[in-house]
Amino acid sequence: MRDVMTNVESVLQAVFDRLPSVFPEFGWKARRGGGWVATARHHTKAVCGARPSRVVCLSPAGFYVFGQGATHWLAYLAGGAFPRGPGWREAVDELARRALLVPVAPRPAAPAVRDVRGERAVLGRLLQGSLKLSKLYPGKALAYLQGRGITDETMSRREVGYVSSVEEWLDVSRVQPHQLEDVTGWPERAGVWNDRVVGAWRGIDRSLRALWGRSLSAGPKYLVCGTRPALFGHDRWLGGRPSPEELVVVEGVLNVLELESQGVRNVCALGGTHLSSTTMDDLVTHGVRRLHVVFDGDVGGDDGLMRLWEQRVPDGLYLSACLALDGNPTRLDVSLP
Repeated sequence: MRDVMTNVESVLQAVFDRLPSVFPEFGWKARRGGGWVATARHHTKAVCGARPSRVVCLSPAGFYVFGQGATHWLAYLAGGAFPRGPGWREAVDELARRALLVPVAPRPAAPAVRDVRGERAVLGRLLQGSLKLSKLYPGKALAYLQGRGITDETMSRREVGYVSSVEEWLDVSRVQPHQLEDVTGWPERAGVWNDRVVGAWRGIDRSLRALWGRSLSAGPKYLVCGTRPALFGHDRWLGGRPSPEELVVVEGVLNVLELESQGVRNVCALGGTHLSSTTMDDLVTHGVRRLHVVFDGDVGGDDGLMRLWEQRVPDGLYLSACLALDGNPTRLDVSLP
């Protein structure tokens, strides 16, 4: 029992030492001669029925009102009556918390609310900036794309640009670095976007959702910033026009551009090797009845093929899948719309 009382005494002493921050509603200030005197007129009038100059704290146990008597801090916390039993322990704990003797667990951070309009506005500026840079530096990017058989018409239709360096990209796009905080997936090392072919990734409603970037030198092969839809290229044939019943799905964004340059229109890309049942359900609702999936003939493509056969295939959808054995899905004999 003595240990408990010693603990309470230490809590009360800490409260006395930090009184202005423990009970700020009184407006405590140091009193000449020692202790504290209240200054908050509205609070002392409502709680004590006295002017603030008549409310003092001269000892750790509580405050004193001239002409009325003393009130223990535990009683003050309990609403007037001295607490007993569990209420006493709760009041002591609250005093210790207010006196910063007990670490206060931080409140869980509220989930960040993503600014969709802000993100799309920044993406739009970055896209226009990349198109401007593609005209300033036409050589390298153009040679790479033409080497893959991508026509100028496809580049224009798919809004393909170029990024020489992130610094120049932001300057031309009139985007400040802090505005990139609105963009999902923007990397901490922004320099990985240097020397890349860049293009628009749009939703079914044709709104700009993300940007894709294909490296022409060092760094990750593909990058995506923004909130990308499940498929790339579906805006061309799902956006208010009759949908083809037959669809070819490949891995890479540039594979779509290559096939479109060859005249194939019913083609989309996953930007990887994961095709979910949910995406297949969406395709069925848009009229797709035959789905041909072609993955690259490498380890990643093989793994993706194995995962695909574990997915649930919606009723009414015929699914076929294969690997491009020469590593190039654009050489397959795909159907035209």
